Formats: sequence, C-alpha cells, structure tokens
Amino acid sequence: MTTIQSLTSPSPNITEYHPASDNYSITYQDGNSEVKSHSNILKYIRGTKQYEDYHETQKALYRAFHTAVSSTMSQSDTVPENYKDARATPDVADWMKACDIEMGKLPSLGCWEVLPRSSLPQNASVMKSRWTFRYKTNELGNLKSVSHRSRFVAKGYSQVQGLHYFENYAPVASFITLCLLFALTSIPNFQVLQYDLSVAFIQSKLDSNHPPVYCECAEGYEDRCKYVYRLHRHLYGMKDSPQGWGQLFASICTDFGLTRLKSDKCVFVKFVNNSKTRIRNVQPNLANIIEATAHVPENDKIYSDCPHATAILIIASYVDDNHAFTNCAALAAEFEVHCISYERRGTYQLVSIRQIRP
Repeated sequence: MTTIQSLTSPSPNITEYHPASDNYSITYQDGNSEVKSHSNILKYIRGTKQYEDYHETQKALYRAFHTAVSSTMSQSDTVPENYKDARATPDVADWMKACDIEMGKLPSLGCWEVLPRSSLPQNASVMKSRWTFRYKTNELGNLKSVSHRSRFVAKGYSQVQGLHYFENYAPVASFITLCLLFALTSIPNFQVLQYDLSVAFIQSKLDSNHPPVYCECAEGYEDRCKYVYRLHRHLYGMKDSPQGWGQLFASICTDFGLTRLKSDKCVFVKFVNNSKTRIRNVQPNLANIIEATAHVPENDKIYSDCPHATAILIIASYVDDNHAFTNCAALAAEFEVHCISYERRGTYQLVSIRQIRP
C-alpha cells in the first residue's frame, strides 16, 4: 500500500492498482474510497502542473465562497429590525429614501385618509403597524442598483375577526394543477409567462359595506399620538389582504372572458376559435386539449402566431404570483392590454410580463 505524502488533507492512500483499466483504488483518511485514473491523481501530487492548476482553482473557489458568505452575513447583520434601528444604521440615508418611496406610492393609490384621533368613535379599535426592511438582490445574490427596500405593513395579528375582517383565505392554485399546466408546455408552441405585479395586495379595496378599519400612522411621518389612517385598501400584513387580492384578480380575469375552473378556483381558462372557415363557439375544456391543439392551415388562422385550431390562455394564481400558460402570444398580449386598462382606472398596477419557459 502506497501513501501519497504530498496530497492535500485528508491524504489518500493508493490501496490497489488495476492494470486492465489502468486505474487506482484510493482510500482517504476519513474512510471514503474511490477509483481514479492516473491522470486524475496527478492533481494531488505536488510538483505536477495538474497539482498547481487544481490548487489555484480551489483557492479561487474558496475566496469566492468566503466573499459570498461574508457579504451575506454583513447584510443580514445590518438589516434593521424596525424604524428606530434603520435610523441608527450607517446607510440610514438609503433606508429613509426607501421609506419615502413607499410613502409616496401608497397615498397615491388612495390606501388611506388621515384622520385626527379625536374624530374616532369612542372605543374604536386601531390596528398596529410597523416598517419592514430588507436588501434587494438579484438571482445571483448580488445587490441590485436600488438595493434597499422598505415596506409599511399592518400588524395583522392585532386584527379581530368580525371586527376588522369576516373571513380570510389565500388564493393558491393546487400543486397538482400547476404540475398539469407545466406539463402542457411539452406541447409545441406552448409557453409560460409570469405576470409581475407591484404591491399586489394593496391593489384591492376594502369592502365599502365593511365597518371602518383604522390603522396606526407610519412611524417617522404623521404624529401617531394625534392621527390615524382610515384604510380604503388592504395593506400587507392584514389577514384578509390575500382574499381581497384574489377577489380583485378574479374580477379582472372574468371581465376578460376567462372561465373560472370549478375544480380549482385559482385557475382561469379561455379558449378562442382560431379558424376563419370553421366558425365555432369553443367551450373551455382541458379534457379536449388534443382536439384543441389540432393544426390549421396558415391562411386559415385568426391569430397568426398560433398554429392550433384553438387559441388557449390559462391563468394560474398563486397568491400574488401569477402565471399564464398559452399557445398564442397575441392572446396573452390582449390580456396584458386588458390589465393595463384596469391600471389606468387606478384599480390595478401591472409592472411587466416576461416569458419564463418557452
């Protein structure tokens, strides 16, 4: 048995040579073993070019890993827990700017009106509120150009059912449904689009028949001792805000002619005839997907980008993350225009639609 003394720790031992394959059995000090070729063990032997290249690569990976971990730790250590902490951080100017952006956005959407506390009915319940802070990073974990995010939220745990809200639920498409819809992308020309929304929960208005809901003013702005907010829209953190958003998005979908599935209330489907000569009223039915995706001649198409007899648009809602499954980009674009019309009415704010899977 030969020990390769110049290897990095843990040092392996060559326990057996296999002439037929020109491979070596190697056992490490930790008890693990493997079979390697002669060319693969050269990277462990000091003085070889493979050794130098391997160790330079390992050093670079270690430096990158150490930098990433250190960066993450320093960010998480400095993320403020509350408004008072934000005022004490070295990057206080960035956090306050993020707060100003939030406070410019929410009043412009008509989220509340400011009322003197003295004008409230006696024993009126006022919901608590707070600021939350976080760093914004991209998919690689690096800070974005606008790296600080502040959000004004309600302390939903202080809500009382029957007083601040009647029922609550989150609109979530089932996992089985999502698997089925993603399976549709195996059909040629099907694609998945993601609908990116700005402050989705705040898009929904409170029920006008609901008793008034009062909330503490944002710390650092109005005097909390003298004023309160009377809410007209839901805030993040409220127990019924997902329900309010779900109801709003459902009305947007049904107004476009999408049909809500009975089997999954968070999925909306629209089938549109795509044949000029074979005019028919197509009923949404995922069981007939094969018939619906039969090809039509190029000169017989209504939507030129859809090769199938039926243009299909399926919208799946997963709380405030929405996906569209479609074989017709033009039909999806029509839905985008429909959403923008809601945005112009001040009831909806669509940021962007991007393709996430061809």
